[in-house]
Amino acid sequence: MSPIACSSGLFHQLPLEYALKGVAKLGFQRVDLLAVEGWNHINPSEAADGVDAVDARLQQALAAAGVELDAFNMGFSVALHERRPAACEQRQAEAAAMAELMARYNLTTASLVPGRPDATYSFESQVERAVASLREIMAVTRPYGLTIALECHVDSIMEDPVVAARILDEVPGLTVAYDPSHLIMQGIALEDTGPLLDRVGRVHVRDATRDQMQVRYGRGELDLDRLLALLAEHGYRGGYSIEVLDPWGSRAARRDVQALQRALVERGVAS
Repeated sequence: MSPIACSSGLFHQLPLEYALKGVAKLGFQRVDLLAVEGWNHINPSEAADGVDAVDARLQQALAAAGVELDAFNMGFSVALHERRPAACEQRQAEAAAMAELMARYNLTTASLVPGRPDATYSFESQVERAVASLREIMAVTRPYGLTIALECHVDSIMEDPVVAARILDEVPGLTVAYDPSHLIMQGIALEDTGPLLDRVGRVHVRDATRDQMQVRYGRGELDLDRLLALLAEHGYRGGYSIEVLDPWGSRAARRDVQALQRALVERGVAS
């Protein structure tokens, strides 16, 4: 059975300590922690400046809330298409620091947001540059035995499943953070993402429609039964993150998270 974690994105405008307590109050034992630079709840650049300080704060916050760290959802301070030597050095330092932090908590998986396109470069150039950066990231994190899952995010180089599969082909060991909401938004059927389903490293769950990345659970087009069936057919045994984003963890958002948790448990996914 696969574990279910609650994304700290439900409380993405609250400090780390309050976000973790909010997750615990919903009845979750595990948290998928935001570590997207400039957002919340951990900045990879701060980890690169000193892993011990970040670790100490994280340990204290986890203990106070009574939850366990299950995964990170990362985004580095330097875009994947940025290839200046200093930028590459910084990105690799952040990757190494986050890998060290993960190792301290015996984590095996981290999602990585691909970032938005940059009109300064052609799309093909962005893909090539990202592939080079991802190879460097994998070289840094591979010794830790980690699974890095690049998110199939709308409005990024990963939004087209064909391009996403090509990137996975060109970066040995890289997996995909499979989020149906980004596919639903584009009108892409889950059945048409076979090359991605074979290489899923993490699953993010929320309801969505053709024009909205997130809607109340049950009001969108997410077919949870079909999703779980397809993942099982392709041998997925990893964890699930309920990724309902809300600035404060509103009552409606909290109810949605709990409803998704119940729906997954009812279908045989572990709480």
